[in-house]
Amino acid sequence: MIAGVGFRNFVEVPKEAIKEAIQVTVPCAICGSTSHSVQHIFPEEHFDRHFFDTHSWDANLGLELKLVKCSDCELIYQSPRFNEKFLDWLYPEEVIPDMLTARHFSADNKYAYIAGEIKKYVSKKATGVIVDIGTRYGALPRMLEKNGFKSFGIEMSSKCVSVAKKAGVTQIEQGKVEDIPMLMMLRGEDRIKAVVMTDLIEHLLTPLEDLKILAEYQLPGDKLFIKTMDIDSLGYRLFRGDWYYIHGQHTFYFNALCY
Repeated sequence: MIAGVGFRNFVEVPKEAIKEAIQVTVPCAICGSTSHSVQHIFPEEHFDRHFFDTHSWDANLGLELKLVKCSDCELIYQSPRFNEKFLDWLYPEEVIPDMLTARHFSADNKYAYIAGEIKKYVSKKATGVIVDIGTRYGALPRMLEKNGFKSFGIEMSSKCVSVAKKAGVTQIEQGKVEDIPMLMMLRGEDRIKAVVMTDLIEHLLTPLEDLKILAEYQLPGDKLFIKTMDIDSLGYRLFRGDWYYIHGQHTFYFNALCY
């Protein structure tokens, strides 16, 4: 949510349609408590889109964006949050290229680090597959396959999957966590020896339920790699409500205590 960063791709949506779609007040997803304190409130026009480059998921959503802290377990989350049927507006296809280039598959730090951790803690000899949830263009599964691991990625965006397959990526499927049973059967797999969620868990609407689905395919000793922003980080302490990672796509804000 930093001013001056992004594309001018604001989409005009009738305000009343937005409010009807988004006004879903939810209890804490971890402990179920309905008691909370308000942490931040961002007004309807937090950034004036005529003066700032904004994404559709930034603060100009046509309604307030409110972050609350659970009074019992202290999880920070968005409430009210976006209705699942309205999520497509937060993930516009305009920012997805029609064709992928080599840089989309480069071993940058984002993927090189997690690939190194997987090599360190996951055995190539063990049966099972590595599943990357929210894989974008399948760069990580592609990298893992080249390193001798059986792997595939799952991506919600059908356009990301389409352009990835056009670029020759075969280690990718379109879907969400709830589609895991179908996709595992489709690929003839019955064990996930490692799950990877890179910048993903903060986007989920029902993280505990999703983790339970994944756990059905794991055995004792199998791994779960999660990378997410830290609400206790120096960045948040310095910038508070103007912290880059606070925006409409992020439903949850975790710290070390949440693990």
